[in-house]
Amino acid sequence: MPYGELLVNQKVGPYETPYKFTSKEQDPETDLTYFGARYYDAALGIWLGVDPLAERYPAMSPFTYVFNNPIRLIDPNGMEVDDIIIEGQKYIPGSSPSAESSDFVKESFAALNEIVNGNNKNASNLVIGLSKNDDIEIELVASNLKTEAQVGLGKINGKDIIRKYQTIYFDTDRGIEEATTGKSLSPDVALVHELGHIQNAIDNPTEFINRKKESDPVWFDLEEKETITKYEIPYASSRNMLQRTSYSSNYKTIKTINSTNALTHKQLDLIVQSILRF
Repeated sequence: MPYGELLVNQKVGPYETPYKFTSKEQDPETDLTYFGARYYDAALGIWLGVDPLAERYPAMSPFTYVFNNPIRLIDPNGMEVDDIIIEGQKYIPGSSPSAESSDFVKESFAALNEIVNGNNKNASNLVIGLSKNDDIEIELVASNLKTEAQVGLGKINGKDIIRKYQTIYFDTDRGIEEATTGKSLSPDVALVHELGHIQNAIDNPTEFINRKKESDPVWFDLEEKETITKYEIPYASSRNMLQRTSYSSNYKTIKTINSTNALTHKQLDLIVQSILRF
């Protein structure tokens, strides 16, 4: 069951492991599970103590387990959930997903590792920093249309804040092509772009909101200008890819081979035609 409650306890032989839900030890006398910071009651799906970090989440009950989302989130120590999640798996920089993972998970891990291991330290530090940020939870969700961040904002006592949960819809097969030249950007560049939006909102939510409101004739709005010039262009340059000079209809999304390949349909057609000549 998602919250760890047992429907039937079946075993063969006298031995029974005390390590059950999330590999934590269950007390045989109370049936409570100890996580380090506090005890958890799987039958009720709640903690039996106040979250030591409760002040970080004023809108959520301090007794709620993983914000009532046990399918997506885990809590390793009874205090905080993990940070970049892809179909339930936590991304750790340099790590690989489990062998049985979906293609989306594998390609997402590959794209993030491409960024982390690349030549652009700013983009690398962006991914590493967000993966270690205890205040923000980012979920990558498969998309077949485009890559886009849904930046969640709110207010507490009149002050602008960024919400705990953020979502990026990530198309691991779609990049950006410049119509006039055929030059393109691979999907990992688009991912850097959207992660940059989230980081900008973390750095200063009020300034992020103001930049979104301020239109720009070249960059659509000042937030797009900030993200493209600060994160996208330096990363694309480090990979010898297209460097956008505007946010306009001259650029369109296109399908690429995979999350780190920038070949466009136009380039693929040229390759196929050259092969057919021989």
